[in-house]
Amino acid sequence: VNDNTIASNGLNGVLVVNNSVGNTISANSIYGNTRRSINLNNSTSTLALPNDAGHLDPGANNQQNWPDVTAVGQSAFSTQVDYALDTQDGTYTLDFFSNPALASPAGKDYITSTSVVVYGGPVSGSFFLTGALDNLSMTATNQSSGDTSEYSPMKAAITAPAATVTPAQLNFGT
Repeated sequence: VNDNTIASNGLNGVLVVNNSVGNTISANSIYGNTRRSINLNNSTSTLALPNDAGHLDPGANNQQNWPDVTAVGQSAFSTQVDYALDTQDGTYTLDFFSNPALASPAGKDYITSTSVVVYGGPVSGSFFLTGALDNLSMTATNQSSGDTSEYSPMKAAITAPAATVTPAQLNFGT
C-alpha cells in the first residue's frame, strides 16, 4: 500500500490481519479513522500497539516495532526529530509524517523517508526536516521482510525561543 490517501473510515485505515506478513505500507496519507490508522492486531483501541524489547513477536507484519519519537525541536525554518528504534538487526526505512490538529497516531502529511541500520541493539538518531512541522509520527519498514509498523504516537514540537539582541550587545567596532 503506497502513495494513497486513506481517511475517515468508520474503523481502521489499514488493517493487517492474523499472521499476514510482508505488508509494506509506505508514503501514504492515513488519518481521521475511528480506530488506528495502521492496525496490526485488530484491536479496537486507538492507541499504538506497545513496543517490546528486540521485537520478537509473531503476528501481523511480525508485530514490527514502531520508531519512538523521543523529541521534536522546531525553529522557523527546520524541525529536528530525535528517534529510537528497538527491533531486530537489519536495514529499515523510516517514514516521517506531520499531523496538524490530530490527536491519535496517524500519518496525515507524508514528509520523507530515510534508511537506518540496526545491529546489536536499539538504534537512535536525529533527522532534520525542512520547515516548521508539528505533531510528528513515524513508521518503520523492515527492508528485508517488507513488514511495516503501526504509526508511532505523535510528538508535539518544542519551539526554539527566538534570539533576542539588546542594543548593549551590539558592537560595531567602536
